[in-house]
Amino acid sequence: MNNEEDIALYDQVATEVQSGNLAKGLWLKCLSENNGNKTAAEAAYVKQRVKQLGEEANKERDKQEMARMVKGTEHESELALLSDEEKEWYMVFVNQGRPAKACASLAVLNFKQFGSRKDYAKTAGRNNLVFSLVVAASVAVFLATVYFAY
Repeated sequence: MNNEEDIALYDQVATEVQSGNLAKGLWLKCLSENNGNKTAAEAAYVKQRVKQLGEEANKERDKQEMARMVKGTEHESELALLSDEEKEWYMVFVNQGRPAKACASLAVLNFKQFGSRKDYAKTAGRNNLVFSLVVAASVAVFLATVYFAY
């Protein structure tokens, strides 16, 4: 994010704080973590809420970028069938140059196995054996998909 986007997020959070229209769960978390100290809780709230809004904005920007990239291509119809998390996996395989039908199958398989790509990174970092087995299974599914698709 650039400085203008950061300032816009802080403005949005300032409006929330001034109006009292806070994200209740986050506010209570900040208040409890700061032992009821409202000034410290407010500072923590602002910091965490700006981070939260920034992550939401990045996620939305990524979705728009993905939609722009695949519009009017062979990938458009494949992506319509996938969840957001599966779409992340799909684009990984597309960027590797694999056929669209194989990418869709691999995306669904990997999402079912690992969940989000963030979960996948944690799992792969902790357990290389599981990672190796899943890669082998993914390759097998990919080969089967390509064989039967063409």
